[in-house]
Amino acid sequence: MKDDRNKHKRLEDIFETHSRCSKPRRILIEGAAGIGKSTMCRKLAWEWSTHSECDKYRVNDFDLVFLLEARTMHGDIVHCIKEQLLPANVDSHDLQHLISELGGRVLIIIDGLDELPDDTRSTILQLLEGNEMRHACIVTTTRPGQPMCVTKFFDTYLVNVGFTEERAVQFVTKYMQATGTPMSYFSKLTEAIKHGSEIRDLTRTPLNLLFMCILSEDNKGIEFTTLTMLLRDVVDCVTRKFSAKKYGKVQSTDNKVLCDLGKLAVEGLLQGRLIFSKSVIFAQYNNPDMFVIGFLTVDYSSSKLDPVEQCFFPHKCSRNFSPLFH
Repeated sequence: MKDDRNKHKRLEDIFETHSRCSKPRRILIEGAAGIGKSTMCRKLAWEWSTHSECDKYRVNDFDLVFLLEARTMHGDIVHCIKEQLLPANVDSHDLQHLISELGGRVLIIIDGLDELPDDTRSTILQLLEGNEMRHACIVTTTRPGQPMCVTKFFDTYLVNVGFTEERAVQFVTKYMQATGTPMSYFSKLTEAIKHGSEIRDLTRTPLNLLFMCILSEDNKGIEFTTLTMLLRDVVDCVTRKFSAKKYGKVQSTDNKVLCDLGKLAVEGLLQGRLIFSKSVIFAQYNNPDMFVIGFLTVDYSSSKLDPVEQCFFPHKCSRNFSPLFH
């Protein structure tokens, strides 16, 4: 990662003091889709929950850590914490009092500020501005493009720049070892990483690099040179595996299921929606293959108070690419 002075930083150092702030309380981490922002949030929460002795991320300094998904946040911050993380019998006033009492020993991680619903934005901006829970530490992640009226609230601003060349090669090597795939399948990919070809920038993003490894394994090499070509090949790979599983053999792509997914993605983009009711999708499209082909994740909502079965594209870039099916 880099800070706004273009200085490289490690994840372990995100809470460190700097020349403009002796005790950071509002930390913004920006990064492109698939760069690893959500993974980083889960890593911080996991390290705290396991009480790691080394505590290299310094999360043991906090008595309470809350990890929230911005896309499912509705209402004030206390309600969001209760709805996503706590049992229904927890009293909101008691929770508010506890957070106030602990002050700076509370860490709230909000993943995906750019996916925050419109009806919650003003409330969360009050939190970031310090009008609520002033002493609590807030770490938020976002894709690029947050306006100045949002970024001005943060005393630390970091940019996740993705894999270095060395880390990208290590990732490919670990994938090859874990899958037992012959090294020759990855020769084109590793050469592209080391010699700065046109796909080098794509390999900085862990999600892209994972796609490349899967395709290298599946096709015994790589042929794509752009992100669009990469995603096209991913779609082809997924649909071929789906047809092989459903019909016992690889056959032509089921255009109906891809078309329906494209329509759903367009609907989501036009309405600013990231989450869909499974029952509503089924009633609208009557196509059960939409839920099993691999482009939609089916799960229960994060709400502990009123869980419902819902669907969402597992990653925002997949939702943004899916309209091309339509």
